[in-house]
Amino acid sequence: SLYFVGLVLYKLLFFESSWRSIFIYTTLIGSLFSMLQILLILRINLKLGIPDVVFALGDTAVTSLMFSIQSMPASILFAMLVPEGSEGVTF
Repeated sequence: SLYFVGLVLYKLLFFESSWRSIFIYTTLIGSLFSMLQILLILRINLKLGIPDVVFALGDTAVTSLMFSIQSMPASILFAMLVPEGSEGVTF
């Protein structure tokens, strides 16, 4: 699942980063890929040789991945705040 990929990427690349920079970069990347839907609507992806399904799935995958990376700092904070042994409640 993409949530697991986001977890691994967060651990490898963003664990020492500030929450602000994680939020800014993931929002920018997610917004950019969301705006690529215009290319799908205008059928420019077919001119580039990318089928509709592949283009749409790629956009959705990247957006989901950015959301999972973006939500990771809050999940870590929640896990640290709950009493020991109840961490599973936060998910």
